[in-house]
Amino acid sequence: MTREEAIDRVLAMLAQLGFEPELDGGRLLLRACPFRAVADRRPDVTCSVHLGLMRGALAEMGAPVEIVNLQPFSAPHPCVANLSKSDASHAEAGPARTARRME
Repeated sequence: MTREEAIDRVLAMLAQLGFEPELDGGRLLLRACPFRAVADRRPDVTCSVHLGLMRGALAEMGAPVEIVNLQPFSAPHPCVANLSKSDASHAEAGPARTARRME
């Protein structure tokens, strides 16, 4: 799986969940938060779950990209997820195995 394919799949997943994601260079911009009311009160918990969701999806794909961090409520967008290349050995370990689970 290429970096672009992995990012496209994560963008599709986030769109289905209501985040209104957008790719901006090496960042995913999350223009909406479907859990904004909870995130306003407990961003530490809510944003950690969202970060884990994105990282887990990419790991399951064996993607050659990972989410470095999530900056909650970064103006003018609610959140910014910063991307980076992942460890090549990790990326080679999973694509064939996880493609069956993701479909």
